[in-house]
Amino acid sequence: MISVKVKLFNTPYVLKDKEKVIFPFRKAEALFYYLCVNKQATRDELAALLWGDHDETSAKKYLRNAMYRIRKTLGLEIIISPQKQVVMINPDIEMKSDLSVFLNRETEGIDVYTGEFLKGFLVKDADAFIEWTRNKMEYFRELYISKLIKYIDRNLKSQENRKIEHYTRLLIQTDEFDERAYRILM
Repeated sequence: MISVKVKLFNTPYVLKDKEKVIFPFRKAEALFYYLCVNKQATRDELAALLWGDHDETSAKKYLRNAMYRIRKTLGLEIIISPQKQVVMINPDIEMKSDLSVFLNRETEGIDVYTGEFLKGFLVKDADAFIEWTRNKMEYFRELYISKLIKYIDRNLKSQENRKIEHYTRLLIQTDEFDERAYRILM
């Protein structure tokens, strides 16, 4: 069975059967990451997100080309369009992502957050995508901080000092100005 693994925290990448996937161009990669997070979107939404500075006809042509290139690069029908206006990740293909683990698992969720969402991933001439990335980065950072605080509180009650110190240091790495972490360490 083919396995696709997507890493979205820190420097993003995609592995297909343990081999790194090299996308043909940055906007195709951005399209893939966007769909990995949102699972589906309309063609209009995707065209505006990545090719908003082009007319609608050109933007949709670029979108079709990007979808084709992603499929060709991965050798899979990973992006499908079951309805004319909807584009989505094929639910029949098993895909694993650190974001899914982060959102759906307790302890492992903290471990997969290795840095900012799509850290260092920039796309030229795609202001809407850059704004979306920035919003998601902040959202996931805040969620990570709240998970850390939850684990710190849980371990304070059970007085597990090593875990308290571990989670507190992670909190300081993420938000060095959070005074709670320093107070707990003292």
